[in-house]
Amino acid sequence: MNSRDAYLAWQAEIGTEEVVLATPWIKPRPAAASPSRAVTYAEREFEVPQPETFRPKAAAPAFGAGAGADFFQSIAESLAKPDPVSQRGNPGPVSAVLAGQAAASKPSVSPAPFLPDHPNLEAYWAFLEASCPIWFPGTSGLVRAEGPERPALALVELYPVEGRVLGGEPGAFLDKMMKGIGLAREQLYLTSVMKTPPPGKAWARKDVARMLPALSQELRLAGAGLVLLLGEGCAQSVLRTGKSLAALMETAENHGNMTMVAVEHPSLLMHADEAARRAAWNQLKWLRGRLPAANS
Repeated sequence: MNSRDAYLAWQAEIGTEEVVLATPWIKPRPAAASPSRAVTYAEREFEVPQPETFRPKAAAPAFGAGAGADFFQSIAESLAKPDPVSQRGNPGPVSAVLAGQAAASKPSVSPAPFLPDHPNLEAYWAFLEASCPIWFPGTSGLVRAEGPERPALALVELYPVEGRVLGGEPGAFLDKMMKGIGLAREQLYLTSVMKTPPPGKAWARKDVARMLPALSQELRLAGAGLVLLLGEGCAQSVLRTGKSLAALMETAENHGNMTMVAVEHPSLLMHADEAARRAAWNQLKWLRGRLPAANS
């Protein structure tokens, strides 16, 4: 085996999928040689490899400029030695590295849970206040939910924008919407999927998906039975669907012990045309028939 073949064999043994050689590995089709033409070096090296004798070196040169044939020679010498990886009970440095890589690539047997179970809402919010700045660097001012436990209706928006859930003018407009179906703000549990405004223009989908288990636990601890999702983005994220808001109107999705319906966010309804407001009002009337008070 010549030095180049020895190097390629070593690369194949350690699992290398692609090797770049200093000299391209090309086997040119030799022209018909005339009896008088001398055999070239390329023909002798690539077409008819000749056995070579390797003399041991005191120290193998480092790979790089100037290594040349001495490097290939050192590879051939190393192939003649026993493989330290295959020797049980006496792992060498190569096997130690491979074992470390394998251990790092394996998932933890019992990974830490993303969100532990909490006995009540106070413990839930204390956990989020400590964890959200770590999960989402650059955010501050966790916005807590408002409202009683076991509410007549829970309302969820994607994220707060006024320093409180459904505050400012959208919140005032929401109060009018709820008054139309016989509900006051004191009867509502108001929360959001993300607990702070986004650090940029909007939250990434992966961040929203990460908070869905937290929202599910929160609504369960609050004793919410009927949930109104405000806005298309919120509804699509929570329901994990690509349906438009129009397709979700007058439909109910069951999630465990909760029933979820969707309507346009009041911040958009404030500036919407008459047709959009009428559609939202029809949705609220449809929702009113599913309120606990209406069925008692």
